Amino acid sequence: MSKNNQNFKNIYVALNLDDLDVVSILAFGGLSITRSKANAWRRINKPRHRQNGHSQASRAKVMNDEEFACFCLGLIVFQSQKEKE
Repeated sequence: MSKNNQNFKNIYVALNLDDLDVVSILAFGGLSITRSKANAWRRINKPRHRQNGHSQASRAKVMNDEEFACFCLGLIVFQSQKEKE
């Protein structure tokens, strides 16, 4: 798991976020993503094994520096809006 993914996952868990929150946060940061991509950032990057013995590729995705920066910027806006509620 990349450093960005690990930091993202730590923040995700600490703030009790869900995938829709992540989509909103990234939108505040200037990036449009899908819920499935937000979910893939939290996954561990290792192959899954089926009952028949064949491996299935991991659905994990690496969060690049630009995506993590947009997440951090959007998180500031997201948190300030939650505090106003």
